[in-house]
Amino acid sequence: MNSAVGSSGRPTCRAATIELHVDRTVKAFMAPERWLALLGIRHTARGRSRFRHGLSTDLPLRPECATDVTDRTMDELLRTLKARGAPTECVLVKDGLSSDELADLDTALARVLASASGALVSCIPGELALAQTGDGRRYLLTPHPE
Repeated sequence: MNSAVGSSGRPTCRAATIELHVDRTVKAFMAPERWLALLGIRHTARGRSRFRHGLSTDLPLRPECATDVTDRTMDELLRTLKARGAPTECVLVKDGLSSDELADLDTALARVLASASGALVSCIPGELALAQTGDGRRYLLTPHPE
């Protein structure tokens, strides 16, 4: 389980890692006029759930940072992410999950591609991620597009 807070009521190390990824990814790749509202709702479990559900809507991606990779296979996406420095562990934030997760990159990609749900797979906070919208469009997110 990837609980956001431990028994002491403080964020766990795992939760802090997840929030760092989400914060930097949203700030780097989402439209500036929208990211404050997106991050503002993540302070509660209900807000994080609303954030995950919002991934299935029209994401406010910054076009200069998003490359459409919808037509790529899982193997091609995995190679692309690894070639750009993706580690084996990433953060998975996906509509339909009960909580955000630290996950193996291969597993996270397989889960995202097998669903029609909105998702973010953050590999390097604010530097490398994959987004999937609710209509199945996928985008490689990087400050230096292909």
